[in-house]
Amino acid sequence: MLAKKTREISAFQRKIDDIPSRAELAQYQRRFVELHKQVSATLTETRQYFTLYNTLNDTQIFLNKELQLFNLLYEKFDTALTSHNNKEIYIKHLFQFLDETLSNLEKLDLKKNSNKQLKDSLNDSLITLLDQQRQYSKLVRDFGLQIRLNEELHRHLC
Repeated sequence: MLAKKTREISAFQRKIDDIPSRAELAQYQRRFVELHKQVSATLTETRQYFTLYNTLNDTQIFLNKELQLFNLLYEKFDTALTSHNNKEIYIKHLFQFLDETLSNLEKLDLKKNSNKQLKDSLNDSLITLLDQQRQYSKLVRDFGLQIRLNEELHRHLC
């Protein structure tokens, strides 16, 4: 009978010990905040690496296209000098390449302008949000002052 009561008591003690104390909960919360900051920093770093990779990849693609263009122009140059008709075809190809390059430049300018507009829009949103945050902080501070003033007035009345 005594052993049974002892087992019940130890079972209840284990259940009580399984419930975290306030200090343990605070420690868990701090650790979760630390882990969140660490994951956030890693995510930011990963996004930067992806952006860098994409930029370098785009640069490589453009440089390869430019190299192909120069190789093609170099290969066709000797044949273009052989006759007047070949020279006209060569010049025609040069103008086609120029038109393609200008159209690519226009596309890139449009993309750049749209990205700039997006950036400006996001900056405007950020400024608006920062103003709202400042107003909120000011209102919280003013509210705290009013609470203290109310408490002091309440103490004087009582």
